[in-house]
Amino acid sequence: MKTKPARDRLSEKNSRGLLVNHLRTRYAFSPAMAEVLAEDALYLRILTAPGSRRDGQIVWYAVKSTEPAGKALKDCEYVAVTLTLHHPDDVAYRHQHGLLNLRRHILKRISDEAVAQGAPLTHEDLGAILLMDRGTVADHIAVLEAWEEAVITRAHFTDAGRTVTHKRPIIKLFLLSVPETKIARRTGHTLASVEIYIDGFLRVALTHRNGDAPQLISRITGFSLFLVDEYISLYEELAADETFAVPLRKTLDFYADELLPRQAKKGG
Repeated sequence: MKTKPARDRLSEKNSRGLLVNHLRTRYAFSPAMAEVLAEDALYLRILTAPGSRRDGQIVWYAVKSTEPAGKALKDCEYVAVTLTLHHPDDVAYRHQHGLLNLRRHILKRISDEAVAQGAPLTHEDLGAILLMDRGTVADHIAVLEAWEEAVITRAHFTDAGRTVTHKRPIIKLFLLSVPETKIARRTGHTLASVEIYIDGFLRVALTHRNGDAPQLISRITGFSLFLVDEYISLYEELAADETFAVPLRKTLDFYADELLPRQAKKGG
């Protein structure tokens, strides 16, 4: 007897495949009719419950990106993020690239999904979800970054492992009026992380230019003092660069009315 390929066997185990088989067995529909009815049924589910998870997805509770470093986990605000552990394209990806690279592909995917939903995963989160130890997670991330595929984790939003180097090109491109979608593509970051870096820089730069001390800026913005100092350092660097000094001033002037009152309200 001829054995079906793995990708075909797996396709029969998802909700669509099970529904097709059910319609064919119970009602003796033709394969084509069962496929059409299954598609319509799944489409109806999406319309009636747009927030429902798709096949292969899980819900994971992660700390919100705006929570500062050092805050007790029990006091942090959490976000229920939906992560795609299994995608219909994963079988073909594994066939083409191998199991090891599929694991890295999934790690990158769920990291991006979490950042886009406002709660980046920690190395510990990734290890628990993917059944890896922290060292293996770090090794996979190092390989992905060597391939110029940025993996944004909780460490990028706190003191741990933070460096100004990955923010510098993002902020420079923004000051040169490059659209944020293009910045994301050029730098290998997600659009969500690009927006977070830009927003963070603008808030710190505006209050710093306004004469506020780093400690006050940290309290107003909710950022760690380490991150505030990093953004201030980047601001000083750009303000002293003749290429960026004028765009920097004009950009901050443009956003001042929008961001400063909101910051002052938050700080009060």
